[in-house]
Order: sequence, then structure tokens, then C-alpha cells
Amino acid sequence: MSDRTSDRKPLGRRYVLGIGLLRPRAQRRLALVLAGLFLLLAGCGGAAPAAGGGSRGETLIYAMDTSDAVSLDPAVAYESTSVFAAHQAYSTLVTFRGSDLTKPVGDLAESWEISPDGKSWTFHLKSGLRFANGDPLTARDVAYSFDRAIQLNQGPAWLLTQFGIAKGSTVAVDARTVQIRLDHAVSPNIFLSVLTFPVASVVNPREVKAHEKNGDMGQAWLNGHSAGSGPYILTGWQRESQITFEANPHYYGPKPAIQSVIIKHMAETTNQLTALRRGDIDIAHNLSPDQLRSLRGETGVKVLDGLNLGLVYLGMNAGMPPFDKKEVRQAVRYAIDYEGLIGDIVQGHAIPVQGIEPSGIPGFDPDRPYAHDPAKARELLHASGVSNPTVELLAPTGPDPTGADYGDIAAKVKNDLEQVGFQVNVQQMTQAALLAKYRAQAAQMVLMGWFPDYPDPDANAEAMGVYENKELAYRLRYRNDRVAALVKEAAAEADAAKRESLYRQINQRMMEDGPFAVLYQPKKSVAMRSDIQGYAYNPQWTVELAAIRRK
Repeated sequence: MSDRTSDRKPLGRRYVLGIGLLRPRAQRRLALVLAGLFLLLAGCGGAAPAAGGGSRGETLIYAMDTSDAVSLDPAVAYESTSVFAAHQAYSTLVTFRGSDLTKPVGDLAESWEISPDGKSWTFHLKSGLRFANGDPLTARDVAYSFDRAIQLNQGPAWLLTQFGIAKGSTVAVDARTVQIRLDHAVSPNIFLSVLTFPVASVVNPREVKAHEKNGDMGQAWLNGHSAGSGPYILTGWQRESQITFEANPHYYGPKPAIQSVIIKHMAETTNQLTALRRGDIDIAHNLSPDQLRSLRGETGVKVLDGLNLGLVYLGMNAGMPPFDKKEVRQAVRYAIDYEGLIGDIVQGHAIPVQGIEPSGIPGFDPDRPYAHDPAKARELLHASGVSNPTVELLAPTGPDPTGADYGDIAAKVKNDLEQVGFQVNVQQMTQAALLAKYRAQAAQMVLMGWFPDYPDPDANAEAMGVYENKELAYRLRYRNDRVAALVKEAAAEADAAKRESLYRQINQRMMEDGPFAVLYQPKKSVAMRSDIQGYAYNPQWTVELAAIRRK
């Protein structure tokens, strides 16, 4: 998810650094971190004692920083915690299984077909579907839910409206057949990937309408209750305290192995670490690299590693000197000590990536043309005609998705750039303050993180390559008509091989003259008691709680 809470739609997030000298590893919240593609399979290990000994049995306690949550209404949920929670209680027409984000599969839908013009999609529902209260789930409920999300028009609504879906575009043909009309053809993978997001969840109209107040379409009520058909029922939400679930007795899929789940808010990672060691919690989601390292090999706990789908990058304003010169942007890319950043600053919790697509989704380009080469950087800077440029680097406070402090990352970047002739003034500020300046196209250089809104290369390509979308390319005043045309061509291409070829062209062009110096792709690690099994991280919604069980 881009810089989700912050920006537009994106599920993406960013991270920023701070100033100066290296600091102790952050023991703070790891807020919006969670995107990432990674596979966390609960492995083996000894039984995990619950607090006070014995098994906790039918209740799973999952500790994480939930402070980003704004709403648990699936039509509004857009932040990491909100998406995580909404996914457990609601179902969508299609979904991803486990950590595989390459192939959407049927969830409520057992099959679907596309019209010859690519604009009309027909989904056939499975038989016997029911909401958690026992009401039958029909195609009319799907149509109501899509219309409701569009009428509410909250943060994630754009995911549907970008295809031209409006109120009335989704129609129940019969009780088990629903048709969605788009205003243009798009790659099937893009559309199906978007339909896995909670905004496309099906809600029970009867329950929603019964709890509507002042025309809110049930929004307020859905913050403490659910009206879905997912494996769990939301039973309560005390903000920045806990979110609770009970298993749905009418769930049509495999029944959850654990009856009750408590998502416990713990902003401080030191508290998560202590609680995990004591057996007070089962899973700690936001530990720092130092804390994770201290747990590896420890009896009674285990650490599972995967790969986040986010990217941490330097953004250079192509409409502002000295970054209006391509040679200067290239000099920055050669000046960066990528290995030092990954090995020393984020302690190996990332992989090197230089293209705009992360590893793990179609379109990823493993090519890395920029090695740390200070001499080449000085040569390019000289060729640009710019000497000893002074630049302002904006960096957010807090940790990046790896748990490393943005201040440490910024300090390393400053040091690298000053080795080749730049003078760098690091300005560290809250993310809100940084984004205000960034969105106004007023940032000369930024250190941030970004996560795709859906697991298709179109998400990052649109954000980073198309100025008119008013996302990253806009903020950095980067306008490249050829890149934008390639992005649109790739979005409409149905042939997978041709799409791959188009995204490779986009990546190559962006790496050559784009406004980004991609630093790395973060890994994601989660610690848990050793009796927890079945944990498979999914960058869209973190994890499928229903698949978790005790050994």
C-alpha cells in the first residue's frame, strides 16, 4: 500500500530519516510498516507456554502498533491495521491465498468471464454462501456493497472508480450472478488484484441499514461490529487498546483453528519483546532488527523472515535545480553506497533493488546498473556544469519498514553525497509536515518509502511514471511522455509476456533518467512463540488469521 495513510490511495508508505550521527536502533513503533511480500511459514519448535504456564488454547494474542487505524468499515479501511482487521471479517469476489500475490483465486466467486470488449465482467457466486448472522449472501448484496463503497467515496474508493465503476455499474443478473461494467478495458490481473482489497468486500445490507445513523450508511457501527462473511466476526475495537474477533460459525471455507483473536495495541517494541518472551502474547509484529537478532535461536520463540513489497527511495525534484539535470540525478545514484546501507544501517533487513517494481510481483526487473562509484559520480556532476551543489534532504521521523531509524539512513546518504561534492542539509520532520511540502512539489530531495496499492506493476508505474496522476512523478515534477504512454499501454495489455516486456522498458527508462534513486526493498520479519504454526505473511493484509494454529 503506497504511503497509504498519508497520501492518496496507496497502500504504500514511506519512511524518513533523521540527521546526524547513527543512533541506537529504534525501539519505537514501526507504524505503517507492514507491506511486504513475504512468506512466513510457521516452522517447528517447542510448545509455547502461555503466561503463567499451560496453553492459551483458544485465544491468539497478536501484538502490533495499531495506531494507524482510522476505520474498520471495509469501504473506508485503507491503513495497514484497518486492512488487516477488515480482511479477517469480510470476503471478496476473489482473493490471494497465503503469500502468493501472483494469481488471484476465487473467494465468493467460483468462476468469472470477461466480455469480448474487455469492459464487462461476470462473476458466478458459490452456492450456499451466508453472512456471519446466517443471512444468505446473494449477487444483490455484491451490487449493494460496490455501490455503497462508491457512494461513501472514502480513501480506497478510487481503486474501484479508476475503472469507471460508478453507482449502478454493478448489477445482479440473478441470485448468484453479478456483472460489473467498466468504462475501459484493463489487464485482467490489474482488475482482479484490485478486487482483493477490502473496499471490494461484500457487506450485509440488512445489518448495515439497520444500524445506519444520520445517513452514514452504517460507518460508525462498523467500527465495533462487522457485517461480513469472512472467517471471523469483529466483536469490538477499543482504539489504541485492542481489536477482538470470534470465529464465524457460518463461514463457508475452512473453519478457523483458533476461536478467539485479540489484536493487542503495543506501540513500543520493547514491550512487544518483553511480552513475547514472557508468553503474554503469541506474536510480536514490530520488533527492530536488533531485537529480532536477539531472539534468533532463543528457546520458545522463532523469527520468520519474508520480503516486504515496499521500496525505500530518494526522490529528486526534476523541476528544481540541481536535479533538473539528468546527469545530477545519475550522479546521486552512483554516489550511494548501497551495500553499506543494507549491510550496516538496516543490518541486512533489505535486498538491493534499483527499478520501480519490487521483487515478488510481475514486472520486477533485477537489473542494477548503479554500483557505488564515487569517481563516476564526480565525473557526471562535472559534466552537468554544476559544482558543489547544496541540497536540502527531507526525512521523516521514526523507523523505516526494516525498523532502522530514518535518521541513520539520512546520515549515511548525506555522507555518501558529500563524498562526491554535494553539500547536504538534512531536515527531519513529522511525516505529515514532510508530505505537505512534498505534495506541494516543494521538496528538493526526500527520503521516503512507498508501497504499491495492489500487487500489480501498474500500481507503482502509475504513481512513479505518470505526472498527471498527481502522485510521486507529480510531486517530483517528473514528466516523461514516453514513459507515461508505456504505462498506459501496459495497463491495457492482456498478454502477460507483452506486459512484462513493456514494464521492463518502463523500468529501464526510469532508472536512466527518472527522479528516483531506489535504495532497497525491505524485508519483513515477525517473531512468535514456537508453537504457532500456519503463519504466512501477505503484503495485502498481513496474515490470514484463520490459517494460524497451535502445534
